[in-house]
Amino acid sequence: MNFKQGKYENEIHRRLPMKEDINSWLSNMNHIKELDDFNVILTGSFPSKNAQDIDIVFQGPLGTDFEDVDTSDIETIFNKGLEYGWDQDILVDMNVSFDKIRDITDDMQYYIDSGGDRKQNISLVHGPHTIIDGVIEKDVSHFKSISDNLFIKRGYTPSIKQLWSFMNEKDNFYKKYKNKPIIIKNRKKVY
Repeated sequence: MNFKQGKYENEIHRRLPMKEDINSWLSNMNHIKELDDFNVILTGSFPSKNAQDIDIVFQGPLGTDFEDVDTSDIETIFNKGLEYGWDQDILVDMNVSFDKIRDITDDMQYYIDSGGDRKQNISLVHGPHTIIDGVIEKDVSHFKSISDNLFIKRGYTPSIKQLWSFMNEKDNFYKKYKNKPIIIKNRKKVY
């Protein structure tokens, strides 16, 4: 299939990720100097279920303003992350955050206790589109852009997908999201 996201485009074959894939992907990513300033955090339901992709947040120095980031460094991280994922025939869904990454089950408890309030999260995503075989699968072009391919996305936790999982398969929700997020690589730079 043909995959395009931002400037990255490739013919790929896709399979479900396995646990050893994240180790191989991370080993390759550790050689990217632009990643030195970021924690790499595993979120989402992988490896607790047969997830379609691996969800990763690159967490930069807390409080950094998106307008102050070096967009070429972020582009390099996203493009290499996609490339190393596709080298293994897996999709790695990535974003960048400069906020504290909260525990997913804690956010669900907050949602329950508050009667339905969700916490906002702001991240930097790669776009403007994710296109698979000519079909737009994800469109972030309506978010504020800081470059041709980087967009500031405002989302909420728990997400709609997480809410559905909680309401329809509560036991599974806690299996999928227990102990998430997980820092799988610490930033190398110290401030």
